[in-house]
Amino acid sequence: LVWDRMQEQLTTFGHLDLVFEECAAACQPGAFLPDLEKQCRKIHRRNPMRRGQWNRLHHLMALRDECAREADLPPRTLIPDGCLSDLARRNPTSIDALRQLKGMPRPTVDRHGESILQRLAREDDAHIPDRPQKLPEETAVMRVQIDAIWSAISSWCMCHSIAPALVGTRNSIAEWIGTGGLQDHGHGPW
Repeated sequence: LVWDRMQEQLTTFGHLDLVFEECAAACQPGAFLPDLEKQCRKIHRRNPMRRGQWNRLHHLMALRDECAREADLPPRTLIPDGCLSDLARRNPTSIDALRQLKGMPRPTVDRHGESILQRLAREDDAHIPDRPQKLPEETAVMRVQIDAIWSAISSWCMCHSIAPALVGTRNSIAEWIGTGGLQDHGHGPW
């Protein structure tokens, strides 16, 4: 009964084929693997890191994911994002230093402390992507541009019964504009 109603609405809005494509994609192996690179970029955007810190963050993010899968725990329960950032920045070299890190769960240090120290000491960075470039501070003009584009996208999505979050976010538009996606070509601020 519910599916009949959903199918009717999806057909009315022309989204039925898209739903089947999305469902097929969600059934592929690895469809729900976490995007560790995206998580690293998110931490880096909040508080930019130097190259060595960025490399350590990637090694720690991979370790956290491995340990969380093994323990069947949410990764942030094992090591909160703030602790990952602090570990990458401070680069502690002893179990005692790990224990003194604010917010670091003691059971994680007891069980995985040596592995954490080993990952922090890794030098290899062959598979680690470059750090994201630092975005400029949003100016008043940039804010107007970002908000206008986001409003237009959101309005279009709502008119077509699509959740705007499926299309993008304000932050993705801000990143696009901040990296030169909307250039001034002599036609004023737009």
